[in-house]
Amino acid sequence: MNGTRNLIGPIAIAAYSYMALVPVIQPPIIRLLTTKEERLIKMGAPRMVNKTEKIMFPIVGLILTTFISPTALPLLGMLFFGNIIKESGVVKRLQNTASNPLIDIVTIVLGLTVGASTQASVFLTASSIKIFALGAASFCVATAGGLLRVGCA
Repeated sequence: MNGTRNLIGPIAIAAYSYMALVPVIQPPIIRLLTTKEERLIKMGAPRMVNKTEKIMFPIVGLILTTFISPTALPLLGMLFFGNIIKESGVVKRLQNTASNPLIDIVTIVLGLTVGASTQASVFLTASSIKIFALGAASFCVATAGGLLRVGCA
């Protein structure tokens, strides 16, 4: 466990870096794998999703997460809980707090804890560079796979 514990900081920083770099990483891949005509296609409006579906999605997702990956339950459970708060419409004040000031506070605290727990001796190693390289490669492959519809019928 100690070996993986030292990698949590680099993994978190890599994940946030990829999210921030989406506008930099994806456009060249999209331009490479699509034609100009495809990029000019206007998407139609999505179908209307009724209230029952919006409420059932987080409940079913929570149950499936419990069976498939119980260790991911705290993270995905909070995601699903947020969806239920938003879609129920019953707790407006809690919904407003969770979607505005609370998310800002949590982001700051998360950034501080990751930054404080990651020393340069742990961060600047061959393992962390491999994490960045493999993560960037997987991000590029996932983008290309989505464009090429790999695995879809």
